[in-house]
Amino acid sequence: MLWKRLIASFLIIFPCLTIAQEDILEELKEEIEKASIYDQRKIDRIDSLREKLSNMADLRLRYQLNRKLFEEYQVFRRDSAFAYGIQTRKLAEQLEDTALTANAVFSLADISVSSGMYNEALEFMEIINPEDIPQHMRSLYFGLLGRCYGEMAEYTNLPYFSSEYREMARQYRQNALRLTDDGTFFNSFLKGFMSF
Repeated sequence: MLWKRLIASFLIIFPCLTIAQEDILEELKEEIEKASIYDQRKIDRIDSLREKLSNMADLRLRYQLNRKLFEEYQVFRRDSAFAYGIQTRKLAEQLEDTALTANAVFSLADISVSSGMYNEALEFMEIINPEDIPQHMRSLYFGLLGRCYGEMAEYTNLPYFSSEYREMARQYRQNALRLTDDGTFFNSFLKGFMSF
């Protein structure tokens, strides 16, 4: 008798799930059709930032505008993001600001990892000495190295290298975790990642 009630309940609920799924798919389809509108908004923001940048002489403000342009382009056009990342790094070095330089280098390494350019990412990370950067940035440093080696382990099909890269990724992530405060997003993220 119980199984008949469960089946009846399932049959009543299942059509609702199907209707809900159809609604979600329809909403998704409508959003996809608006892609050109979203692209144009992004292009407008980028054009506005580029115009401000062309009239800006202050190095620190130029850094901030280049940083914003990097972020706008990051998932839109990686080659443009990379170009603004390079400019951001140069400006940070001109400002002789270690934290800004590290931030710019992290961005370049991150976009390199996202593009599958692992050696280039590691070359960027070699620029930074973790002892020279502010304490709160060190967890990002080690976390990014962990991500790079983790993705290298996934990419290679040679067990010798994949096990070595996995171990390096684990060590860097542990270093990053030790440098985070309990309860912070990055701390929870790393704990969750380490549990796999």
